Amino acid sequence: MRPSHLLLLLGILCAFFAAGLFALDIFPTRRTVVVTVPDGSLVSVGGAPPMHSPFSIPVHRDGTRITVSREGFRTLETIVRPGADTIVVYLERFCGIAVFTEPEGLAVSWEGFTSMSPCTIPLPGPGSYEFSLAGGDGIVDRVSQTLLVPELVTVTREIPVLVPGNPPMVRVPGSLLRQGYPDFLAGVNEVTAAEFAVFMNSVDPGLRRTGWHLAGRTDLTDSILRCNWPLPVVANIEISRYETVPGMEDLPMHGVNQAGAELYCRWLTGISGNGLSYRLPDPEEWQLAAGAGGCRTPLVGTYNCSDSAEGILARHPEVEDGFGASAPVGSYPANSWGFYDTAGNLWEWTASCGLAAGGSWLSSMEDCGPRSLAHFSPELGYPFVGFRVFADENTYPFD
Repeated sequence: MRPSHLLLLLGILCAFFAAGLFALDIFPTRRTVVVTVPDGSLVSVGGAPPMHSPFSIPVHRDGTRITVSREGFRTLETIVRPGADTIVVYLERFCGIAVFTEPEGLAVSWEGFTSMSPCTIPLPGPGSYEFSLAGGDGIVDRVSQTLLVPELVTVTREIPVLVPGNPPMVRVPGSLLRQGYPDFLAGVNEVTAAEFAVFMNSVDPGLRRTGWHLAGRTDLTDSILRCNWPLPVVANIEISRYETVPGMEDLPMHGVNQAGAELYCRWLTGISGNGLSYRLPDPEEWQLAAGAGGCRTPLVGTYNCSDSAEGILARHPEVEDGFGASAPVGSYPANSWGFYDTAGNLWEWTASCGLAAGGSWLSSMEDCGPRSLAHFSPELGYPFVGFRVFADENTYPFD
């Protein structure tokens, strides 16, 4: 074959090959400039490295797929068709909550969304939202966040942690009260009659009685149990021992005046040896723990109030909560932070003089809950007032 014929044949083959490439849409037909709003967004074509807009891209006959992205905006995928020298791509602002927690790895839930922290919750738009954080100890923290405009907001949250021990407590981050406030611990339950009897036998092993006393009374009972009402702990003078009334061991200890509750805290600090300083709570601390970070009204039937079984006032005859007076601790569901009986059962002494919180078995439903505070004479004990211990961490042994 002559060289001229060979060159002609090669030319014909190249023409057919080029036509085939165009038929397969491998070669682009033209270029289009991609402009984005906001300017400078990243434009990615296929597997090529992304470039900042405005950016000229090759456009195939059947279109070219591009991905446009920018931090704080929703990523957009679209197809650029041939025919325009310039196209404008508008990105929507991303609306969501970036959640960071201490510790990491908490379960994050909002409606149908579930993930582990740290994560980002995608939201449909501005509004008020509540999501939950849950650890492995059963404590659930509910967090509220309002978005006024489409934006990505960051929420950093440290949640309460259950601290096993005697008594069991929950470690509450002080930052949930206000920035810079120290962490504190709060008792899961109100102090029981059985626990209080141990204290009384420890501080008064001989049942000291000086001067005249009513039958079954001692110096200690006249000092801290100044209550004209049957008590779950009594002095057995014959055997020189304080005893719980059978069947009342798990009742919350009532009839204790404020000084008696403070004395119990000092005694518990001395005998525990765990580096914690036990005390009565500041009212703000109590309300934070009782409301599990908020002030949600407890559901009817989930706490002990003045109901049809309570024979003194029966403020709510339409309600039956199962108890005519105080109920054993833990008889009702705990709040989401793991605290029992923070609504009703017994008012609880705080560190503020004469101030108690939470309502009792003799209270109306309106007076039972984390917002409720009432003043009583601190020198007296009442059949509807008890307490739970809080604590400060000196040398925390559980870390």
